[in-house]
This record gives sequence, C-alpha cells and structure tokens, in this order.
Amino acid sequence: MKKLFTMILVLCFTLTAGAGEVKLSDLKVGNTQEMERIPAAKKGSFFSTRNLAWMTGVLVGATALTGREGKVHPVHTSLAGLAGMSYGAFLHSYFTDEDLHSDEGHKNYKYTHWSKWLHIPAMIILPVAGSMAMRDFDKGKTEAEGFGKLHKPAALAAGIGLAVATFGLTFEF
Repeated sequence: MKKLFTMILVLCFTLTAGAGEVKLSDLKVGNTQEMERIPAAKKGSFFSTRNLAWMTGVLVGATALTGREGKVHPVHTSLAGLAGMSYGAFLHSYFTDEDLHSDEGHKNYKYTHWSKWLHIPAMIILPVAGSMAMRDFDKGKTEAEGFGKLHKPAALAAGIGLAVATFGLTFEF
C-alpha cells in the first residue's frame, strides 16, 4: 500500500511540475480555422446506430451466456458493465439520429420505435435486480427473493426488445 501511495505521489508531482509553462492563451483557437461538424452516427460510420445496436446485442448475449444460478462469475458482471455502457451509447445515438425520427423514419423503423418500450425499462430494472439477486446468493440463499427475482425476466425482455430493435434497424421492416 505504501508503494502504491508513493507511486501516485510521484506521478502527481511529475504531472504538475510542468504546469506553470502552459498558459491559457496557448489553448486558444484562431478565428481563421473552420470547424466542420460531422455527426458521429452517420450511416457509413463505425458508430452508427445500427452498428451500436449490433454491438450491444452481442454484449447482452455474451452476458446472458455467462450468467448462472447461485454464484455470480466475475466475467458476467464485467460483461454486464460493458453491455450497459454500450447500451448507453446506442440509446444516445438512437435518440439523436435525425433519420430515425423523421416521418419517413417512423414509417420504416416502426418496430424499432415500438421495441424501445420493452428494452429501456428492462435495462433499467436489470442491474438493480441483478445486484439484489447477487446479494441474496451471497447470503447463502438458494434462490433470489423479492425484486431480485425480476433479474431473469428483465434480462429476457431486454434481449428480446434489443433483438427486435436491431433487426428493425437492419432490415427496415
């Protein structure tokens, strides 16, 4: 512990030693530069709404495959955290994508719009119910009680809702 504290102290000192040389005027952007706004979720980009939906679906599926009854594996919780972060990026991209929320988009992606009423609440319930179920298992109980019982149904609802949204974005039906 002392070594870790010493390393952090040396790192902080090293990083702040040259801080007096940087001035606020060094960070100023000149008026001659033109900045172009490029939407992050363009259809051809890696971080399009469709690609984020597929990545999130894969992470949710991998999380489901590593889940088991009684004892929680650390890989399951790690994948759940990654899936949650990916889901947040997907939702941000979904709600800011102008193509999806136009009149034409509502017609082409109607199942995607309907499925959000299934997967958003399920993904909110999922981590809370999972931690409550994990607490019950850590206490030595053989099955989850109370709100923790909703972990499996919420996971199923989130998986189905996300699959419908992903296929709706991919095949535009």
